[in-house]
Amino acid sequence: MKNILSGMAVLAMFVVAGCGNPTAEEVQQAQQVKETVPAEMSVNPLAYDADDSVRASEVQLVEQMVSYRNNYMAQLEKLGKFYDRQGNQLKAVWVKDELDSLSEIEMRPYIVMAEVAGPDLRATDSVEQADELYAQAADLINSSRGVFRNTKGLLEARGMLDELISTYPNSDKIDDAAWDIAEIYRRDFDDNYVAMLYYQRVWQWDPQNPYAARFAVAKIYDDYFHNYTSASEYYEKAIQLEPSYTANISYANGRLKAINSK
Repeated sequence: MKNILSGMAVLAMFVVAGCGNPTAEEVQQAQQVKETVPAEMSVNPLAYDADDSVRASEVQLVEQMVSYRNNYMAQLEKLGKFYDRQGNQLKAVWVKDELDSLSEIEMRPYIVMAEVAGPDLRATDSVEQADELYAQAADLINSSRGVFRNTKGLLEARGMLDELISTYPNSDKIDDAAWDIAEIYRRDFDDNYVAMLYYQRVWQWDPQNPYAARFAVAKIYDDYFHNYTSASEYYEKAIQLEPSYTANISYANGRLKAINSK
C-alpha cells in the first residue's frame, strides 16, 4: 500500500482536478455507467475499500485513460491550428465547438487520495514539514472563500492537502487534512460522495479527532442520499462520540425522532 500511496499522489491530484478531456466514446460510456450505478453504491458510499491488487489495477487503467484523454485534447488543438493556418474557418470552428463541448463535461474523480491511502493510516507524529504544508493550505482555503470564490485556489489547496497525506502519512495533520478536503468537496464543489470518503478517513485515521465528521456523514445520508437507515446510524454515533457539538446533538435528536416516526 505504501508504494501505491506514494506513487499515485500526483496522478490522484491530477485526475481529481479534472484535467484533460474524454473522447466521444468515453463520454458515451460514462453516461451509460452513470445511469447504471449499483444501488448499493448510491445508497452506501462508505462501503467500498479495495485491496492493494484491485487498487493497483485501477491505478493502471486510470493512468492509461488520462494519457489517451490528454493526447486526444492535444491532437484536437493541433488540428485546429492547422485549419487556422490553411484559412479553413469552417473546420476550425468545428474543432473549437468540439473543444468547447468537452470543457462542459463533468469530470468525475476516478481516484482520490482517500481511496489510495486507505483506512489504516494513523495520525500519530508531529512532523514540522507537514505542519507547514497544512498551514499554507489552510491560509489558501481561507483566502479562496468569500464573496468571490477562487476555485483555482481551492483546487490548489486540495492538492497540497492530498500531498500532505501522501508524503507524511503518519503526521498528526492527516485527519485535519481529510476534514478540510471533505469540506472543500461538500461546500465548494457539491460532491457529497467524495466528501463522505474523506469524512470517514477523519475518524479512521484519528479516533480522537476534534471534528464533527460523523454528523457531517449523517447529514449527507439524510439530505442527499435519503438513506434514513444510515443517517440514523450516524446521527446516533454523532450523539455518542461528538458530544461537544451541542447544536448538532440537538439537531440529530430531532431528526432521529422524525425518522423513527415515519
